[in-house]
Amino acid sequence: MRLSGRISVAIVAALLAASVVSAEAKKIKKADLPAEVRKTVDRESSSVQAAIEKAKSQRYTVEQRLTNGELLYRTKDYPRAVVVFSEILEEFPDTPAYVDALWLRGETFYAAPPLWVIR
Repeated sequence: MRLSGRISVAIVAALLAASVVSAEAKKIKKADLPAEVRKTVDRESSSVQAAIEKAKSQRYTVEQRLTNGELLYRTKDYPRAVVVFSEILEEFPDTPAYVDALWLRGETFYAAPPLWVIR
C-alpha cells in the first residue's frame, strides 16, 4: 500500500512539472529568441509550408490509388481499403482500374470481419 502511495505522488509531481514547463513554453515569444534561432525557425517553417502546399496540389493517379488500396487490403486494413476502392469507383468509372477496384472491394468485404460493414 505504501509503495502505491509513493508511485501516485511521483505521478502527480511529474504531471505538475510537465504542466509548468508547458505553461512556460507558451510564454516564450519569437522576439525573445536569439537572432540565429529566429532565422532557423523562419527557414524551417517556410519549408514546411511549402511541403504542405506541394502535397495539397499533387493528386494520385488512379493506378497509384489502386495500388494503395491493394496494399491496405493485403495488410488487412479493410476499412481504409474499402474507402480507397469506393473512391476509385466513384471518381474513375470509365477507366480500366474500375474493374480491378470493384473486384478488390468485393474481396475486401468478403475478407473483413462482419461487424464493421459501415460505409
